[in-house]
Amino acid sequence: MMWLCQVFHDDLSGRREAVSDAITRCGRLLQQTTSEEADDIRARLTAIRDQADFVLRLSADRLTALEDALPIATHFAATQNDLRAWLDEVAAEVRSIDVPQNASSEQIRKVLENAKVHFRLFCIRKVFSDCVA
Repeated sequence: MMWLCQVFHDDLSGRREAVSDAITRCGRLLQQTTSEEADDIRARLTAIRDQADFVLRLSADRLTALEDALPIATHFAATQNDLRAWLDEVAAEVRSIDVPQNASSEQIRKVLENAKVHFRLFCIRKVFSDCVA
């Protein structure tokens, strides 16, 4: 996507140069004429040049903003993928917790200890994800 924006900006830059060349040629032709419309045409050419400069500046600003945002978005996507994988693991662990109906107190204690470990890991990861967000 970023390369497409760069190509678009480069194309705009090339078109801006073509507009500038055309305006320069028109200016030379206007110097050779004595028409009363020459001043109006010069004003319009100046407006066109200003508009082309403005569009190129906007394109450069947007390209810079996208270049600045790309590392942030990449980091966010990687973090989101890590969190999603981790949450899938935790969900699988939670689904695997099974306490038999006639479980002994020792079996229940082991299940609870396992659940506490997972809960601590979850809290640690939550603090990390809150800091990233």
